[in-house]
Amino acid sequence: MKKTFFLILSLIQFAAYAQHSIAPLWDSEPVFKFAEGIIYEPNGTFLYVANTIGNPMGRDGEGTISKVTLDGKLIQFDWIKGLNAPKDIEVFGNRMYIADLDELVVVDTDKAEIIKKIKIEDTRLLHNISVDKQGVVYVGDMFGGIVYKVVNDVATKYLEGYPSLAGLLCDGDDLYFMSNGKVYKSDKNKTITTITEGLLPQVCSLVKIKVSEFIATCWVGTMYYITADGKNQLLQDTRKEQLTNGLMYYDKAKNILYMTTDAKDIIKTYTVK
Repeated sequence: MKKTFFLILSLIQFAAYAQHSIAPLWDSEPVFKFAEGIIYEPNGTFLYVANTIGNPMGRDGEGTISKVTLDGKLIQFDWIKGLNAPKDIEVFGNRMYIADLDELVVVDTDKAEIIKKIKIEDTRLLHNISVDKQGVVYVGDMFGGIVYKVVNDVATKYLEGYPSLAGLLCDGDDLYFMSNGKVYKSDKNKTITTITEGLLPQVCSLVKIKVSEFIATCWVGTMYYITADGKNQLLQDTRKEQLTNGLMYYDKAKNILYMTTDAKDIIKTYTVK
């Protein structure tokens, strides 16, 4: 009887752990050029997508931001141009923030023009951005392992010592981020908690699915579901197909996960179960 009870309990626990999956929805045409950041415009009527275009570390002025329909059709490829190698993008009100090598680029979305470039000294690769509910911008230097907090156009070091830094995500008073295969949470007092570990070290992007549950990607091709108890489940592995993961955006209302694919030049979308 005792063995039967523990067997049933184990099956219930396994079912709870293994219940998550993703289902392909649609792929766009390959109309982008090394796409990275992706996000809805504030009213949710179209998407913004960042195109690195040339060398991912190149200062060539060729990078652009595109406008894209919600089903992946290109509206305008060079809605914003003159960037270098744009990575993550975030929108707060009528301001877009772009991580562009060692600059935080600010765009007026109403006028479709760059209004300022905030240079952050000694950075190596600004990659992920998140904006909190007060409009404070956090941007991460992936290679330097530093999170910067930007207030009134001034960047100060907020957290440091986290190599291969990626996946910044503001959630209330907390800031989530990834480093070397781990997901961390920093509260308002900068107390650090490890949420999960055991991902591949090449971490890339993090989105919130529901309370204390997330999807994380590694750019080499792995995607994980992270549960509230800190377990992580491999959802997808495209390393054999050499399909890399870019950055993600999750529409909670429609349950659609959007993801760029770097050099494959397409947007992939999924529903989450």
